[in-house]
Amino acid sequence: AISRPIPLCLMELARERLDPRRMTEAVIQAALFAPDSACDVGYLDFVVEQDILMDKATETAQYLAKLSGQAYAKNKWSLRRTAYEAYDRARSIETRNR
Repeated sequence: AISRPIPLCLMELARERLDPRRMTEAVIQAALFAPDSACDVGYLDFVVEQDILMDKATETAQYLAKLSGQAYAKNKWSLRRTAYEAYDRARSIETRNR
């Protein structure tokens, strides 16, 4: 929609996050999504009404604060390592090709 190719490194982030069945629609065809549909595609985790936004954010933060930070970080790295590495490789390629 912006008449420019998406950088490779950002394409890797889309690959990590978005539903593979919706990638063409979301990335190549530049479809716009309403909030609930954006959850289905993978852009958002959840949607809440504005009047409970701060309560939900506080509840989520309190829950996450109870988790082991070290274990959380290691698990997050393990889960997303492939995407992080693909992002770094794509960024290096783009930097070299400038």
